[in-house]
Amino acid sequence: MRFALALLTAVLLGACAGPPVGNSAGRVDSSTVTPADANSDHVLNASLVEFADRCAEDLVMALAQRTVYGVTDNDQLITVFIGDIDNKTRGTVSSNDFEMVALRIRAALIRSSLARQKISFREKRSRTDDLSARERGADAVAREMTEPRFTYFLNGSMFRTGAAGSIHYYMEFQLTNELTGEIPWIQTFDENRN
Repeated sequence: MRFALALLTAVLLGACAGPPVGNSAGRVDSSTVTPADANSDHVLNASLVEFADRCAEDLVMALAQRTVYGVTDNDQLITVFIGDIDNKTRGTVSSNDFEMVALRIRAALIRSSLARQKISFREKRSRTDDLSARERGADAVAREMTEPRFTYFLNGSMFRTGAAGSIHYYMEFQLTNELTGEIPWIQTFDENRN
């Protein structure tokens, strides 16, 4: 009887412990700095993720506080296109890294109900033209025109300066008005890598 009770207790405790943790196959959270990252002179992926999240949070906060001139001081829904990513790192860092930042910012803003009250996000016109031509046929490109006064581009620039042993990265994202070229919002990023 004691053996059966001990066996039942062991089975029940084992069931409560949950499944065994398997091998992560080398996967780590995107905010983790791996030893390979730490020994590289490239900008850290964790830093890019943190910057993208900070950009989205900052823009939502600015929208909430109505401090984005031309955007929050009118009742018009504005249109935002993900614009150019200007990679000025002399080819040492892939533009894909910066495009990931822009898309992560856009995804966070799209998920924000506050941002969606003020901003309509659109895919790049060249991409929608390509999709329309592929899906509808080469001659059937559909395009909805936007009001330039209420249309903005979320553009980014990335720079890499320094010499061996001390590399500095600078990145910024800004909203630029299509009609006037005015920049009512900007967020910057700095990181030194030794």
